[in-house]
Parts: sequence; structure tokens; C-alpha cells
Amino acid sequence: MQVAQQGRLLADGFSLGTQLWRGTGGAGLKVLCLHGWLDNSNSFKRLAPQLSTSGHEVLALDLPGHGYSSHFDARAGYPHIRHVKVVKDALDQLGWKPEETVLCGHSMGAGISLLFAGTFPERLAKLVLIDGFGPYVSKEDRAASNLRKAIESEEKMVTSPPKKYSTLGDAISARVRIVSTYRGSQSLSKEAAESLVRRGAFYPSESSEKASWENTQRTDLATGCLSLLENEGPVSFRYDPTLLQPSLSYLTKEQVDNFVAQITCPVLLAQAENGWPVDPAEYADRVKIISEKGKFIHKVLLGSHHLHLDPDTSAAVGSEVLDFLSRSSS
Repeated sequence: MQVAQQGRLLADGFSLGTQLWRGTGGAGLKVLCLHGWLDNSNSFKRLAPQLSTSGHEVLALDLPGHGYSSHFDARAGYPHIRHVKVVKDALDQLGWKPEETVLCGHSMGAGISLLFAGTFPERLAKLVLIDGFGPYVSKEDRAASNLRKAIESEEKMVTSPPKKYSTLGDAISARVRIVSTYRGSQSLSKEAAESLVRRGAFYPSESSEKASWENTQRTDLATGCLSLLENEGPVSFRYDPTLLQPSLSYLTKEQVDNFVAQITCPVLLAQAENGWPVDPAEYADRVKIISEKGKFIHKVLLGSHHLHLDPDTSAAVGSEVLDFLSRSSS
């Protein structure tokens, strides 16, 4: 499997970890990949090489608070809408031309990608959404209760070093286990979990327990992954614990539909058969808005929420994305 080039990017004042897969065999498009909640850029470890070997250049970000990226201010939280400026600054830094730029997001990253595509439609040639069709929404009449819940949760939050797992294998097993508790029939393969954990965890010490995103002890710098054996440890997860807190506010369905209405580029929605459960009614208006523009492709594929990373389903996702990228935008 092609090894990515490790790097960093400064966007909206944040230092972001990056992984780059350079295109081979021709001049293709440039794809910026955004991962899901509590994941990292290794989410695209299988999809990116599929795209790059067909000539497309792929850059995957560690979003703020994840992987090797710095953290947002704790009081501001991590709402999807705040990431739109991060993506804009990243694209400004990269200098990619709009006609060659593709945004590819999974889950939370799909929500951020959709918001960006509606805010800056002129910046994208195509949009790929993997098991996600917008950010989590809430009803208007829950605004006050949502705010109260977030404030009370913040007040109860205890600042302490992240939980330690005795071995890398224990952390991988925990990642697999937690997905099985999610709604629906979701699952995560051990191989996919290991990819996420090896980049998303660190080897803690007394001097580095809190500055986890900067810690590179026992890490292979060429791959950005922990070089530990499964029976070695301890390890802790790198992500900012603030990510576990409720947001101060949420967009409404009508607001998200407005973002969708502004999108002008072709859109591929690759939805997992056993992915994150969604209310069809919530998506119905979005599908209608995009479909009426004649630029919407909706595929339901075998697999669970991480279908692009699980080894049994990633190839099919890659084939659909490659087919979509090869189509004319007109």
C-alpha cells in the first residue's frame, strides 16, 4: 500500500497534521479529505491510494482536536460550522484551482464538507460525502435546553490526563467495542480500528500527558503511526476530550437545507447499508434540492459507517468515487 507523505498545514491559526498521496499516471483532480468525529486522517488510508494511483492527488487533514492537530479553545467547542473557515484557509494555503478541487468528507467531515460547499460553492469542482449528508440538527424549540445541557456538562467536566490503556491491543479492542454500542447495526473491523488508533493514540509520559497532539514518542515519523506491538503500552488517545461535550448550539434542518440549496457542483453520496442510522424524512428535502439540479448521485453500498476504511468494503467505495471523479461536471 502506498505510504503517505507526512506534513503540516497552518489554517485559521491552527497547526494541522496532514497526509499526502501524490497522484501517479496522469493529471488528475486534487482531493481534500475530512475525517469523522474522534477519527483522524488515517480514515482515508485505503481510499486515498486508490485515488492517487489513478492520477488524483489526495491530501487528508487531521481536523482540529484530532490526530496531530492543535486544539480549539475549550470554551468554543467543536461545532461543524466553525470548521468551514479552517477548510477555506487550508485551500487558500494549498492554492488549488476551483476547477480541480474536490472535497471528500466522512461522517462529521461530510457535514463540514456540505457546509463549506454551500458557503463557498465557487471553490469546488465536486463534492464526495461518505455516510453523512450534513451536520447533526436540532429543532428550534430545543435551543434553550441544548444550551443549558452544554453549559451544565462543561461545568461538570473534570480536567485530567486522558485514560490509559495497558497495551495498544487494548486500545484497538476498545475502539472496536465502542462502535458496536452505536445505534443501528454498526461495526468496525479490527484492521480499520488499528489504522485509526495507531495515528490517534500516543505513548504517554509525565511530561507529555496533556500535550498529546505534539507527542511523537515511540512513533514512526515516516507514517505518523505508533510503532508499538499490540502487547506493548501504555497508550492514550490524542483527541481533545472537549470533543465529548455537547455543542452550545445546533443548526436547524431548515438552515442546513439552505446550505444545500447553494451547492452548485456535482455531489456523490456514498451511504453505508449498515451505517449511521438516519431519518429519511430529514434527508428528503436535501435529496430533492440536489436532485433537481441534475448533479446528484446516491449510492447505498455494503458495509458499516467506516465502509471506506474497512478492508472488505473499501475497494467498492473507491470504485464509486473514481467513477464519479471521471465524469464530466456539466
